[in-house]
Amino acid sequence: MNGFDFLFSLIGLLLGFVLIEILSGLSRALKARQTHQKQDEQAVRVGWLSLLLALFIMVDVASYWTNVWEMRERLTVGYDTVLISLLVAALYYFAASMVFPSNLDAWPNLDEWFWRNKRRVLLLVFAASAVTMTGVFVLSTERPPLWEVVVTQALYFGLVLSAALARGPRVFAASIGALLLVYGLYAAVGLGFRLGLFGA
Repeated sequence: MNGFDFLFSLIGLLLGFVLIEILSGLSRALKARQTHQKQDEQAVRVGWLSLLLALFIMVDVASYWTNVWEMRERLTVGYDTVLISLLVAALYYFAASMVFPSNLDAWPNLDEWFWRNKRRVLLLVFAASAVTMTGVFVLSTERPPLWEVVVTQALYFGLVLSAALARGPRVFAASIGALLLVYGLYAAVGLGFRLGLFGA
């Protein structure tokens, strides 16, 4: 196992906890909803806002994971890269831990929890991405073209900030929906090249 394999396995383990945190929170909410309905109590209202936020974080984490893999030839592994990876994973984990409440009896309407914590969650994601980009420029042996970074990151950070500061569901949904669309197009293009649809 070389240095990058060690770093990638560590990142994979830490980001796995992030995904588990979100999925376990969603599972708790769905189970609580069924339990309350069976007992003729007020059912837990999951709401599409929390689901959309959870989906975005999972896709964003997957994107970070794949970006690290794509940088394997340009990244020199050391104590600094490990610390940055730990910081990014910690920010993602704290964000994921606030998507769903731990005590669903206290928050039967998850839309109320969403509006109380949505800004914190997305600002943590914003911070994780900012740390990542800083690490790329400081530690990478080869940097992407400046114009490419400016365009892509301005779009990404602008939409994340728009969703974080949104006071209504429409602006939030439009911002997160645009981000998910970009990720979807990126995945579709990658699949197209893999299948040979766009030439060699």
